[in-house]
Amino acid sequence: MTSTELAREVVSALVESGVREVVVAPGSRNAPLSFAVYDAAAAGLVRLHTRIDERSAGFLALGLTKVGSQAAVICTSGTAVANLHPAMLEAAHAGVRLLAVTADRPTRLRGTGANQTTDQVGVFGPLVPYVDLGPADAAVARTALGLGDGPLHLNVQLDDPLVPSEAWDVRSLVEEGAPVPVTRPGEAAADAISLGPRTVVVAGDDAGPPARVLAEKAGWPLLAEPTSGSRTGDAAIRTYRLLLGGPLADEVERVVVFGHPTLSRPVMPSRVSSRSASRAPRPRKSGNTRDPCDVPRATMFGVLPPVDVGCSWAFSASFRAMTSGGAGLIDGGTPYCRIAAWAMRLKTGAEATPPV
Repeated sequence: MTSTELAREVVSALVESGVREVVVAPGSRNAPLSFAVYDAAAAGLVRLHTRIDERSAGFLALGLTKVGSQAAVICTSGTAVANLHPAMLEAAHAGVRLLAVTADRPTRLRGTGANQTTDQVGVFGPLVPYVDLGPADAAVARTALGLGDGPLHLNVQLDDPLVPSEAWDVRSLVEEGAPVPVTRPGEAAADAISLGPRTVVVAGDDAGPPARVLAEKAGWPLLAEPTSGSRTGDAAIRTYRLLLGGPLADEVERVVVFGHPTLSRPVMPSRVSSRSASRAPRPRKSGNTRDPCDVPRATMFGVLPPVDVGCSWAFSASFRAMTSGGAGLIDGGTPYCRIAAWAMRLKTGAEATPPV
């Protein structure tokens, strides 16, 4: 099997597994893969993105996958592969199905001391499974793509000639059947959650719009991290980190958690360990980390639980009143030292109104 044929088999396997976005960092060794992806994109099977920098390419593919469009990143051989490592590590810890397809030299040229080469087999370490594909291993790619739900590294051995003699006729691939739909697991039907006690909604990484929708529907304060994808709307509390350091935090009786909160220490389990918590299951789970938001008396429910109407807005109004003052300080350019001093007085209950 030639390099062109192997590359086309790999791209076919990607399409059949549900890949709809491909980010290519151009190079010499990965030319067969680049040409194959170009032909697939011309046929409407995938959307092609080109990035010169491999690190940027990796994070673009990661972001596309996180928002629900399965993506793969393709780069050339040598140290270019190492630039994908940060994105692959983030994918491993977040449980994201990021696919890295790297071009490599054939076995006979490995270990010969050639310029700009390295050992690419297993280069991403124990957190990322890998498959080293030779000319006779095209079927192995399909098997590997059908296993697991975390990141995967396909290392493809490509030999001369690296440029195809003619364009790829992808009609046979299109005729094999409809594309496999890309779905986000974990979006099961939800049980209803009562308005109950004084509640805040915590939106961590990859929480998405459901956190905002729930908070607005129930009238609960929304404490959303920057990477949550839900830091908008009337329920969002911009200065929640300052407020959770004061007595207002003691009024919280229940926490509804979406996504994976990790950026703000005030919303970690030390603040809610003695309170009731409802946990929205994450669409993707990582098998190598412990969820920092596991708390006692957790109630599992779907991504967007139904909620009764008629909530008393008094508790939420308290959060809004306090956050408007803090936001005014920040927007007005108040020096950080004055904001910090106000936050310390707020923490001791000595002052509830921000300084002018």
